[in-house]
Amino acid sequence: MSNEKTGNENEDMDEEMTTEEIVMENNFVLNALIDLLIKKKIITEEEFHKKLEEHDEIMHSEEESS
Repeated sequence: MSNEKTGNENEDMDEEMTTEEIVMENNFVLNALIDLLIKKKIITEEEFHKKLEEHDEIMHSEEESS
């Protein structure tokens, strides 16, 4: 990401994003980052999915503890 701004970005900054828009933007950015990490062979798709499963198990165990 860069700090460069175009004329339209200033207008966009004045508008508030909905929660749904923020979630969609975050998902888009995360998917792009994951794709890039896999494409550059920094991680494998299998490593990524294994880590997702680990985090999912942690979240579920914390939910059950509450």
